[in-house]
Amino acid sequence: DLHSFPTRRSSDLVGEDEAPSSPAEDHPSTSALWDSASSQSPAGQEPNPAEAPILSSPVHVGYSLTTTKFIAVVGEQARSAAQEADLYASVMIAQAILESASGNSELSKPPYNNLFGIKGSYHGESVAMPTLEDDGTGVLTRIVADFRSCPTIKESLADYVELLSQPLYEGARKSAAASYEEACQYLQGLYATDSAYAQKLIAYIQEYDLDRKSTRLNSSHGRRSRM
Repeated sequence: DLHSFPTRRSSDLVGEDEAPSSPAEDHPSTSALWDSASSQSPAGQEPNPAEAPILSSPVHVGYSLTTTKFIAVVGEQARSAAQEADLYASVMIAQAILESASGNSELSKPPYNNLFGIKGSYHGESVAMPTLEDDGTGVLTRIVADFRSCPTIKESLADYVELLSQPLYEGARKSAAASYEEACQYLQGLYATDSAYAQKLIAYIQEYDLDRKSTRLNSSHGRRSRM
């Protein structure tokens, strides 16, 4: 099953040196994701977004030209794919930014084109890379894992949509989550064990006005304050 593995953050890969060093390139770190053999959150229960508070994000992400260019590359493709799949384009783009370090991670670059750090294989194609796994308590273990290798960015986006279309992620869809904030909160503890995962996604959405990506993109890709 191509989608038996949940995703793993590519920018947590061991030994990578592509992460931006400038303070403006602020990509907050993400914990590893829950056990791929489980269909539940690390706590053993499905997250209930109705019970979880919607977070206003105290996480700071600095405005970056690199991230702006990345949004320009993937934004319209993500908007189109998300619209057809009942997903929030803003959340999809924010996850791509966070998981790939705005396209700077080794895994997200050709020939692998894996923007979302998804484990396993894509039509039999994969790449083994060292990575750090978080047990959910902050304890990290170094392992080597197989990650999907996609022919192009388009296939990576489609692969993500297929993964999020599984029943497990139903609560992250527009028809179930009343807002992108709810969708982000639902993904926390399910897509990622990072206790600040939702805050980080929301921070990117707000900083780069990604909620506009739910409607057709125009020629500007900056923040709301820049428009």
